[in-house]
Amino acid sequence: MPISVVVVMRDTAVRPPVVVAIGGYGRSGSTLLQGLLAERLGGVALGEVKYLWSRGFARREKCSCGETAPDCPFWRPVLEALLEKTGLSSATEIERLRKSVERNRIFLRHEVLRLPSRSYARRRQRYADILGDLLILCGRHAGRDYLIDSSKDVAHLALLSGITRIRPKFIHLVRDSRAVAFSQKTPKKKAEVWWDTEYMAARGIWSSSGYWIYLNALMRRLDARGDYRVVRYEDLVAAPDATLTALVDWLRHGTHARVHDAALMHAISGNPGRFSTEALALRPDTRWHKAMSPFDRRAVTVMTAPWLHAYGYSLMGKQCAPSAAPSDERP
Repeated sequence: MPISVVVVMRDTAVRPPVVVAIGGYGRSGSTLLQGLLAERLGGVALGEVKYLWSRGFARREKCSCGETAPDCPFWRPVLEALLEKTGLSSATEIERLRKSVERNRIFLRHEVLRLPSRSYARRRQRYADILGDLLILCGRHAGRDYLIDSSKDVAHLALLSGITRIRPKFIHLVRDSRAVAFSQKTPKKKAEVWWDTEYMAARGIWSSSGYWIYLNALMRRLDARGDYRVVRYEDLVAAPDATLTALVDWLRHGTHARVHDAALMHAISGNPGRFSTEALALRPDTRWHKAMSPFDRRAVTVMTAPWLHAYGYSLMGKQCAPSAAPSDERP
């Protein structure tokens, strides 16, 4: 059945929301996983929250409900309440602050290498407070306890880990590097850009392989910051019921959060599939097995071999056996 896009606006206070944050590299199935979790939990699929200010409000891109973000019945009142609460003037002002603290290279510099900066610490705390206000308002207006954020970037997830007013849970979504590299070479039209024709960024195999290693390695930095699970895309599509049941049991454990019957889809940015009104399709995308050139396949395999092995992928490209359940073990 299609996911409901009807929003129930409520101003009554709710418990601190459980924010399910999906991290990893692009083209790994985060939009699919987000929708499936929203269905199972009756939660709100927010999309890539990190792009809410720039793509949603500044560029007026479409929300998955079909309205532009400034006109969306979900996002418009949330932004108005947020600006009133924080005293800020616009989403553009928030975006300037976000860009000064929430980038992976900044995360690497200050959170991994620990290079000191008092001004960075102040800006980071300020934006974390705004992000916390945003997510609490999202839960309050929707009347839901589960929010799914598919931003993927570690810098964004690390900020969530430090917000005590929410309950963050992290899903490290991994997909075979060769499948990702094949998908990354293919531009996809942005359905949210209604005034022109734009495409999602494409990458060559070298760049894609490097980023696959880099971002999956950075995701390991979250293992000490809160609840964390590793999920392979291939397991999700091969054994969806077992994978989702294990995830939902983990997400609900110890939260006392309410599960609703219908999901709410108000996703900003991400795969164009989020605009579909049809039931989510769970078909393994294995086009790379036949369509990927032998050179590209060998090159990506050699570059990413240690990590492929660590995540349980065959270096020969054979279909991997499904894992019994999402794991909290890190390679």
